[in-house]
Amino acid sequence: MDVVGRSGISATAPPTSILPDLSAKPELEPDISELTQLSGGRIQVSPFDPARSRERTRTWAVVGLGAIYAVESAFLLGSWADGRSIADLKELVTLLVTPTVTLLGTALGFYFSSRT
Repeated sequence: MDVVGRSGISATAPPTSILPDLSAKPELEPDISELTQLSGGRIQVSPFDPARSRERTRTWAVVGLGAIYAVESAFLLGSWADGRSIADLKELVTLLVTPTVTLLGTALGFYFSSRT
């Protein structure tokens, strides 16, 4: 059977034997008998808890910003030890550290204010 689309191109429809049978109802409960045998019958199913994922994400955000701040501080100390002038260091602090401290403070405030 030929099928003609809007563009006028003719295509042959696939045979119906390769299409899945959608009339059969899917199995609602998975077969976990094999898993229970492997684990000694101690499978515990618990519902998804978004709070754990949320806390992990918040923790990693704060840790990441803290790591960025630590790297910037080490860079500034290295620059100072290397003999850069105070004016150069002041400019670097303004460009690098000020936005990082602002982000870190905001993240920490959000992290600790939302914990109950």
